[in-house]
Amino acid sequence: MGTDGNGAIRAQIRAIRSKAPNAKVFGIFSPGRWTGPSVHGAGSDEIAIYQCDSPLQMRLALQGAPETTSTTVLITPLDQGKVNDDILVRLAMRKLFPIKSWEIVRSLFKAKELDPRITRHAFLADLLLEYAGSRDLPPVAGGLVDADTVFIKGAQEVSYEALQVGDRVRVKAVQQPDGAWLARRVNILLVQVAVRGTVTEKLEAQFTVRSAGVLYSFAVNDATTFEKLGVAAPSYADLNVYDTVVVNAVQQPEGTWLAVRVKIIVWTTPTP
Repeated sequence: MGTDGNGAIRAQIRAIRSKAPNAKVFGIFSPGRWTGPSVHGAGSDEIAIYQCDSPLQMRLALQGAPETTSTTVLITPLDQGKVNDDILVRLAMRKLFPIKSWEIVRSLFKAKELDPRITRHAFLADLLLEYAGSRDLPPVAGGLVDADTVFIKGAQEVSYEALQVGDRVRVKAVQQPDGAWLARRVNILLVQVAVRGTVTEKLEAQFTVRSAGVLYSFAVNDATTFEKLGVAAPSYADLNVYDTVVVNAVQQPEGTWLAVRVKIIVWTTPTP
């Protein structure tokens, strides 16, 4: 748990308080240790968090919690069966709560179910919990926390991980009740290039062009168009090594270049 679980802890508290609104002391089971400061926040937002590895440490934490804090949280690796009744009776709902990030998300958003496309990504739950830690969240539409934000790169649907710092994007978004904007569709605009040079290699579905001393490799597919003076319907078969070409290409999601248009401006005759 370290020091970066404050948002998850606050989110867990909010989820528990939806069932026990007057609770002030919370027990959380976690095999990870809390190594952050004992007191977080200020004023009505101030909470005390203690790492407790034994019932004795729990009792000391309950006795030593500052009177200014509105909430006391005991983090422990102990099974509930090893916690004495005199401690459990002071805890919210008289039990220890494990931090199950996606279940906390479901509770906070008042969702009936979670989209399996997002639950496989644990980091998304952590981000949602950090965001939800101190906010009132409206119930999700239809009772489903989903993966409705669509990411498109080229003609392919990709994941959020495909989005990189520096990418140019076109975003369609809707404004939420709290004023924030929720992206519904993100088009990652492909990088385009135009290269003039000499064909140095031709493979089955890829060719290489040398331009100003630099080699560029381009893939071709059925959508690639060719132009060649005097040829009615030129194709990849009309391209030869040593031809001079102008290639318009776009970068694909995996980083390769796809030739969109190839104009053969000086050509050679293949040797029989």
